[in-house]
Amino acid sequence: MIRLFDFLFSFFGILFLLPIMLVLYIIGLFDTGSPIFKQERVGKDRKPFTLYKFRTMNVKAKSVATHLADGSQITKFGGF
Repeated sequence: MIRLFDFLFSFFGILFLLPIMLVLYIIGLFDTGSPIFKQERVGKDRKPFTLYKFRTMNVKAKSVATHLADGSQITKFGGF
């Protein structure tokens, strides 16, 4: 039963947020050129999974946390 609620809330959440994510994608196209990137992360039981994120730093930026990055590495989209 809980799995059904998880599925339904996720489905309707994505459905509701899809127009907002499309607008953010279009804005990101003008700012970075490639607004979405993927990252390999380690999940439960050390099983790797792929995480898709909106890009907030330049493509050539060093791999550091956003709050530790130089101001020139953060895009206008990421600063917002």
